[in-house]
Amino acid sequence: MHNAIRAFSIFSALFLTTLPLLAQAPPCRPGTMANVVGTSCSVGQLTFNFKDDFFGSSFVETNGSTVFTPVPPAGVGFIPVSAGSQVGFKLVFNFVDNPRGADNTSAADHFIQFSYSSQSAPQTEIRAQSISMEAAAQNAPGNFVFVNVGDFQIYPNNPIAVVNDPSIDIENGVTIFNQLTSNQFLEIPGTQSTGNFLGTKTTQIFDEATGFASASLTSATFLFTSEPVVPTPPPASLSYSTIDLPGVAATFVSNITNSGRTVGSYLDAAGIFHAYVAEPDGTFSTIDVPGSTSTVGFSLNEHGDVAGDYTDPAGGTHGFFQHDGVITTFDFPNSLQTEVGAINNKGQIDGEYQSADGGFHGFLLDKGVFTTIDHGPGTGLFASTGAFGINDAGEIAGFFFDPNSLRGFIQKGSSFQPIDVPSQGDTIIESINNPGDAVGFYNVVFGPRGFLLSQGKFFSVDFPGGNLNFPTGINASGKIVGQYNDANGAAHSYLAIPVSGDGQSHQPTPQSTQKLSCSGDDWQMRHARRILAPCQVKH
Repeated sequence: MHNAIRAFSIFSALFLTTLPLLAQAPPCRPGTMANVVGTSCSVGQLTFNFKDDFFGSSFVETNGSTVFTPVPPAGVGFIPVSAGSQVGFKLVFNFVDNPRGADNTSAADHFIQFSYSSQSAPQTEIRAQSISMEAAAQNAPGNFVFVNVGDFQIYPNNPIAVVNDPSIDIENGVTIFNQLTSNQFLEIPGTQSTGNFLGTKTTQIFDEATGFASASLTSATFLFTSEPVVPTPPPASLSYSTIDLPGVAATFVSNITNSGRTVGSYLDAAGIFHAYVAEPDGTFSTIDVPGSTSTVGFSLNEHGDVAGDYTDPAGGTHGFFQHDGVITTFDFPNSLQTEVGAINNKGQIDGEYQSADGGFHGFLLDKGVFTTIDHGPGTGLFASTGAFGINDAGEIAGFFFDPNSLRGFIQKGSSFQPIDVPSQGDTIIESINNPGDAVGFYNVVFGPRGFLLSQGKFFSVDFPGGNLNFPTGINASGKIVGQYNDANGAAHSYLAIPVSGDGQSHQPTPQSTQKLSCSGDDWQMRHARRILAPCQVKH
């Protein structure tokens, strides 16, 4: 589902290994691949480890005659490249495929495969990889031409494999792809890639033309962005206490008002979610949208208005708004599903919706009028913007996809500011208060870490001893609410109150013991935003 791109996949843990800190290899020298195959060499702060598995060939078929010619490593030029914070290498081929036989059955291609891995120097980390190729293609009726440089790298601490593949693909005069460059950012900075875990070679270079079409591939350049390791933000000065509503299976707090009331959802013994509003003394009232199979509360304003969303019996997601005890449901027009972010004291509601083409977009609902909020490149399935927080000044906060990592944002009118926790993983903002302070989370190796952004400075917000924890709301006085899992995997919520600036996270009050009963499908559907803290049954 859509927000699975936010999830830290436990898949990555399968490849988490202790990587040796190798001494810096000798500098890479210009020449041919024959000099680097089976060796390690360095360019700037990076070391490249090339395996001894190079394979290359040339194939030409014209007028019923076939010629196969090996391409040895000595037939591929190798040039180390250093360009500012980017270092890597350039491979020179000068391949030309132009069969031009008597008819369209002729074909010609070049094919190369090899494997390598990259490793950063101590106190540095790899942030991104880019590939560019010098290539050209000319198509002809009834023919096709294809040029591709594909590279696949696994970073043990990163949940998503880095795949780069600039391509030219023209078929019978129709251009399918014409992309000479490709860039990939690591969701979480890495220190060493390990190649392709599937056991295949990491890198494939291929060009082909048929009939009267032609293809040429002059070179391909592989560059890595390497930067000094940046420490995580210092801890915010907060005193933590656990929030567990009495008599429920699990509590998931979403936000807190200036008067100290909280809103969220709880799981009952039957595995059903209900929205709730809790008073500062701990008493709470339940909200269920009539006819729904589950209801989740995400926001509450000072007038007592509640905004959230619910699931219908068919599994669809819709927004709701409660004012003076009366519930009104709503959907972004023509959307596949609607999820609510927050409501301010003016009654403005933001959130996200899924359009008919599968993409996700933020929205603002103001006096009955919907406005779409989109940031970052991409349309269709690649579009992804979520608006999760809104304050009384109309500042909206959330995240967007740009284009290979998630970035937070704060916007007011036409003013837009992208937000990134410096040199850390994906950044997502969950809430913004009236003074403009924001809370959210970013990805690290073992899951999300919470942050507070206050007056332009980042601070860590982490429930002591908890895991998979992140803040979900902040009020004007800086009180923060959030969610975490305890050592047994049971889900809880917390309240964090600012204390004197001693730079320490104070220990929480004793936790209550609750049994967790989960509805997996319901959790995935109703808590797409919260998938980073998966519901787990622990008794």
